[in-house]
Amino acid sequence: MWKPYNDVDTAMDKWMRAIAASQKHLDKPNHVMVKYEDLVEDTQNQLVKLCNFMDVEFEENMLSTYGETASNVSLQREHWKKDVSRKIEKASSTKFERLFDESQREYILEKVTPMNLKSKEINN
Repeated sequence: MWKPYNDVDTAMDKWMRAIAASQKHLDKPNHVMVKYEDLVEDTQNQLVKLCNFMDVEFEENMLSTYGETASNVSLQREHWKKDVSRKIEKASSTKFERLFDESQREYILEKVTPMNLKSKEINN
């Protein structure tokens, strides 16, 4: 279930290290962190802001052709990117409850809650 990780602790530790590493660079002008939830809730606006940040012209078709583009730039050996071409959508709100019992959910939330998931506002 936790491929390529052996267990949920390994997956959480890797996720927390990745978030901490990214947050170290939030004050740099060439770094931005976008929450997936923000991308799902306001896809076009977030994409416009990202394009502006990267000095790339936003094109309306980016909202529909990203899957094809993502597939073309993902390498076969990058197994973690296998779903990158899937539609950006809100995850099932009950998935967490389905996968874990109450004690497991409490354990996971206790571990990840200290992570301050701050993000830098992308300027228009």
